[in-house]
Amino acid sequence: MQERLTKIGASEGINFSFNSRLSSTRDSHRLIELAKAEGESMQTSVMEALLKGYFEEGGDITDGEWLVKRGVEGRLEEKEERAFLLE
Repeated sequence: MQERLTKIGASEGINFSFNSRLSSTRDSHRLIELAKAEGESMQTSVMEALLKGYFEEGGDITDGEWLVKRGVEGRLEEKEERAFLLE
């Protein structure tokens, strides 16, 4: 199954990695909701950063610092994210 998914992803420009940690995605969804408050474009940007980091780079979606970094990549303000997610 992974081989097939890898081939399909490659044809779409997605380089799947299967090294990600599978666990609670609650905080990632909270981050997406924070971005949504800034508008659809911001939400899309943050979602793309999260998905690329998780599915292609093997990121740890349960790590608050990792989530903050992805949010910054998606154009959210780091200080606002930290207050929302970590404090």
